Amino acid sequence: MTDGLDLDHVAVVVRDLDVAEANFTRLGFRLTRRSSHEGPVPPEGTIGPWGTGNHCAMFRQGYLELLGITDPDLYHAHLVRRLARHEGLHLIAFGTGDAVAAVENLRPRGVAIADPADVGRAVPFGMGTRPGRFGIANLDPDVYPEADFIVIEQKTRDVLWQPDLMAHPNGAVSLESVTVATPDPDGLIARLTPILGAPSGGTFALDPGRLHVLDSQGFARAYPGCRPPGDLPCAVAVAIGVESLTATEACLRANGVDIEARGAGLIRVGAETGCGAVVDFVEISGKEKGR
Repeated sequence: MTDGLDLDHVAVVVRDLDVAEANFTRLGFRLTRRSSHEGPVPPEGTIGPWGTGNHCAMFRQGYLELLGITDPDLYHAHLVRRLARHEGLHLIAFGTGDAVAAVENLRPRGVAIADPADVGRAVPFGMGTRPGRFGIANLDPDVYPEADFIVIEQKTRDVLWQPDLMAHPNGAVSLESVTVATPDPDGLIARLTPILGAPSGGTFALDPGRLHVLDSQGFARAYPGCRPPGDLPCAVAVAIGVESLTATEACLRANGVDIEARGAGLIRVGAETGCGAVVDFVEISGKEKGR
């Protein structure tokens, strides 16, 4: 039912990109240089510069984006709305090879989704930049208030996934999963099922990647001692696949990172360091690496 949708990326929306860059560098991620966005500018909808920018941690599968306001004089209303709720995970992007076809496929299933829009940014590449282009279709936020769900077509994959950017001191290789907590998990599952297919035990299997849906009690059990970044519903945690938890732990401790929990196959860093997002590092088998 996913029609080949994968977990393309997630975005942590932050109030201060400099702080976020420092925090996630301490977590052992090799981040891209900062880049700025462009896209449709209200009210005319003409393509122009936005007052937002990012740093990304690129993996063999998927990536993690740090997203913030870089120029308050340019369009940035979408981030103001998110930050008014809380700092933390907001955007969950489902990847497709053809955004137009994906929208045409989803609408007959009753999915409230906008037409794809062309969005871009100058992507740091070597000592310069190259244009990165994306086709993005937003799911209706009134229907899907839990997160900013989008369907994205990566039109310049070779520009984003540069081999040297995928070598991280913490050994990260993949975006494994994202977790959403909500007081109405059945409602969210019902609205996501036409997009992602039927879940198993509250977990949607993408191709690849996973999306976990928890109620408040489930969140408390799965993340003891952790607090959501704001009122539920919201995205609360991201899991990053690594080659060796032993090496990852050594990297984190060398950088002075407080480890929230250390269990079988998992290291957890709290939302204070993750700018509102709980960050789990999970060890994956050799067969799974780079899926």
